[in-house]
Parts: sequence; C-alpha cells; structure tokens
Amino acid sequence: MQYLRYTPSLRLRDFIHFFWTLESSTPLTTPFLHWAVASGSSKLVFQYQGTMGLEKPSGPTQILTGASIQAQTQRSFQYVTDQAVGLVGIYFHPGALGVLLGVPAHELNNQHLALSDLLGQVGKDLEETILLAQSNAERINRLTVFFERRLAGLLSSDVGILRCIQAITASKGQLTIQALVDQYYLSQRQLERRFKTIAGFSPKLLSRIIRFEHSIHLFMDDPTSLTQTAYAAGYSDQSHFIREVNEFAGQSPMNYFMQDLSLFRSE
Repeated sequence: MQYLRYTPSLRLRDFIHFFWTLESSTPLTTPFLHWAVASGSSKLVFQYQGTMGLEKPSGPTQILTGASIQAQTQRSFQYVTDQAVGLVGIYFHPGALGVLLGVPAHELNNQHLALSDLLGQVGKDLEETILLAQSNAERINRLTVFFERRLAGLLSSDVGILRCIQAITASKGQLTIQALVDQYYLSQRQLERRFKTIAGFSPKLLSRIIRFEHSIHLFMDDPTSLTQTAYAAGYSDQSHFIREVNEFAGQSPMNYFMQDLSLFRSE
C-alpha cells in the first residue's frame, strides 16, 4: 500500500488538516488492516477502485464503496481489504466538516454514511466528479474548488465556535471549560449548546479524545515507555490512561500501542 499526504490550499487550512491517498495496484497477498479509534476529526473518503470492509465490535461488516463520511467518533472499528484499491480522502479539523456542509455535527456522531445520504443530489454530483477524474491531483483540485466555494456560506457564529475548538486542539485537550468561557465571552450554557452542534461532542468529551489522540503521537515520537507517554499527555496517573485507551481504542494500551500506528500521524 502506498499512502501519501497533501497540504490543502491556504484558504482551507483552518478547516482541512490534509488530503491523503491510499493505493495498491494489485490484489494483496495479506489483507490490509487499519484499526481506527476515537477521533474528534471527520473524514471524507472517495473509493475510485475496489471496496473496503468496515468491521465493528458488533454487527455485520459494512462494505464501503463510492463516497462516504466517517464522522467524529468515540468508538473504535477496523477497515479491511485484500483488493487492489484506490482512495482519496480529506482529514478535516474537528468541527470543520459539519460547518462546511451545513449539517449539525452531533447528528453524525459515530456514524459512517454515504455522502449522497447526507447531501442528496449535491453529494451524488460531487461523488461522480471525483470518481471520474483521471488522477489524484485532479481529484484533490476538484475537492479544493468545491470546499473553497462552501466557505462563502459560513456564519460568523460558527467560525467563533471553530476558534474555541482550535484552542482545545492547540492545547492538546488541556484547556479548561472556564478558560474557554472567559476567552470567548460566552456563557457556559451557550458554549455547551453551540459547541455540540459544531463539534459533535461536548467540550469535555472532545478534550478527552484530543488528549488521547495526542498520546498516540507522543508514543510514536518516543516509543519507549507508556508510563512516560501517559504523563506527557497530561493524564493524572497510569490507571486514568489505561481507562481512556480502553474506552477510545477498544483494547488495552499494551495491545494497542504495539501495533503499526503510522497512518495516525497527522502532525
């Protein structure tokens, strides 16, 4: 499998972390497995070749084709395929997908759904234009044009909440709710309500997920000690870290962090 990342245009950098592609020109001798865990970021994926299965702890495998959205999630699941595949995707900053598409993010929590189910004909048209493109460069260019046009419809109130979300992300999940209230001149009730609509989760839950995601990057940079990773990420003690990993990764820290985590590097 060849996995590549691409920097978004300057206008989109507050909303899109990166574009990415994943390709294999021939069927795989060993199935490709990617363990996805809790994330405050949504992803939009277009499969222009092959199919991929989505396996959850319970329920049947969901077969993914065409264009699909993986919304922000507090759960874990696994992607699997043994086919030749071609995918191009977008990794959004927390809160950005719902704002750009004009949908309440909390209605998408923990879901994996077809783009056309969310946007109707607009989604179908976007899927068709991306899948029919002749190269990944062309696909990324068309996605850039689409989302830059969506910027014109942004509400100033939505942008304000996005700034709160960005502050939590920049603090690696360490910013307190009171600090957000004080910094952005909002009441806590107003913040909680608007925040959930844009981010999908409450400020507290998103902060926990972002801190967990940060622990992944810390361990990748220095994979010597899970204890050091826990304290560096801001966990109060080892048992706190273990509980969070079990909840957000669906397995123990020892099992999860011993896997290949390279596809999670987003910093």
